Amino acid sequence: MVLFSLLGIIAEIGFISRFPKEEKLAKFAGLCWRKRQSGKFTANNTFITKAGNKYLRYYLLEATGSVIRSNDDYRMFYQKKYNEVSRFQHKRALALTARKFVRLIFSMLQKNQLYIDTQKEMVKLTYFYMRHCSHFQNSPFKKMFFWRFIKYALFIINVLK
Repeated sequence: MVLFSLLGIIAEIGFISRFPKEEKLAKFAGLCWRKRQSGKFTANNTFITKAGNKYLRYYLLEATGSVIRSNDDYRMFYQKKYNEVSRFQHKRALALTARKFVRLIFSMLQKNQLYIDTQKEMVKLTYFYMRHCSHFQNSPFKKMFFWRFIKYALFIINVLK
């Protein structure tokens, strides 16, 4: 289902160069809210506009559901938005998380780079270091492994910037 959603997102977006900012992409997908105002009054409770590409919105919401289940940052953001209101909790939180996901997709497509979760990569590197260096207690190889680990970690961090 995730692959289907991602292929649908890419197919519906087309060329990312059509959108100068991520706000334009979000509006194209219909993930923005109506403005209701009269004079100095601005309504707080407004509904999402459905005046966008309904297929892209569907694919984004489906992919966002998968991202919420697999990524801790998005899960915490979803939970925060879910707990903020008492009505339409899931729909509102999902739409706001999808909007955050649109920012990620836009920057990835525009910069032409892959997504790498830095927190998970650092945990993997630390686990690798602890696992391999425990064999070299009081050995000159421990220093060698430590410096290789640091060099690799700095390389990963520089690649992710």
